[in-house]
Amino acid sequence: MVKPEWGTKRTCPKCSTRFYDLGNEEPVHCIECGTDFVPEPVLKSKQPLTFEAAPVAANLRASPYELSALGYQAIPIETREGKAEYVEAQRAFSARSQDLRRRLLDATAAALAASAA
Repeated sequence: MVKPEWGTKRTCPKCSTRFYDLGNEEPVHCIECGTDFVPEPVLKSKQPLTFEAAPVAANLRASPYELSALGYQAIPIETREGKAEYVEAQRAFSARSQDLRRRLLDATAAALAASAA
């Protein structure tokens, strides 16, 4: 059973040794190879992110390929209705991805700030 005083379990980016940091502040020091490193921020969410192939499916459905055997009906993008359907599918996917995009940008900014310090 893991004890709180052991700290966080880490993996060394150089030698891949897994160890507990014993609650020590950054930088973390690898007990095997001696490398000091700043751990990457962990992106955690209450809900797991699922792979979504919606834009791929919409793009393929708007292509000249026959995909009915895969369960996709073609989007007739050359018509007004087809173009509207395609645009709506892309906008819906973009709206669903905004939370992930924001979290990735925040994590990147934090990593850049930590590396500059």
